Amino acid sequence: MHTLRWLLLLPAIICAWYLVLLLGVGAYAFVNAQLCPPDELVSGLCGNATIRTLLVWLQRVAVAASALAVLATAVAIAPARKQATLWVTLVAGLGVAAALAFVTGQWTLFAAAALGGVAGAALIAGKLRR
Repeated sequence: MHTLRWLLLLPAIICAWYLVLLLGVGAYAFVNAQLCPPDELVSGLCGNATIRTLLVWLQRVAVAASALAVLATAVAIAPARKQATLWVTLVAGLGVAAALAFVTGQWTLFAAAALGGVAGAALIAGKLRR
């Protein structure tokens, strides 16, 4: 069982990230469709500045939440060495986020991932110490 949990760690992390991604995309689509005034919805994109700002912040919150979900999943699945697993997952996650930001140019989303990851790691590390 010990080995199986280590083997399931990466697939579980990917599933957690993907689940939060789907929830974020769903929330984005819901807000876009429900809150945007119909006359400002053009080709599925909202032209309303307030709603666009809300959507940008919703993206950032979803990215930060995904970082937290990945860390929480890693620590929950790891059968041992939870502190080490937490910090290795944070560093690896920041590396992946930096690579994605480099390719896409979305550095504000990297900042959201880093903030969510570091804050989440601090919270989880505090719980692990107790």
